[in-house]
Amino acid sequence: RWSDELRAILDCAPEHSPQLEMSLNWYPSPSREALSQALDAAFAHGTPFDLELQLVTILGRPLDVRVIGEAVRDDTQRVVRVQGALLDQTQQKC
Repeated sequence: RWSDELRAILDCAPEHSPQLEMSLNWYPSPSREALSQALDAAFAHGTPFDLELQLVTILGRPLDVRVIGEAVRDDTQRVVRVQGALLDQTQQKC
């Protein structure tokens, strides 16, 4: 699920909620690889992450972002999803 705030940061229309695989394409290398590895570790082992990355929005606007994520487990402690937040830090980097 995407919040309205996240859609605004990423220049997405209100009805637009891309799948994870598509949204990874907004991150140039090496940010894409770092986020992909962090997500793999979160799904496989429940490892939380806190990364500073670069991305390019749907409209081509470059951003410096902080991506925080954590695993969500079911009653049997199996990881069922990863939840988190994306914070635009572009203004703080200037």
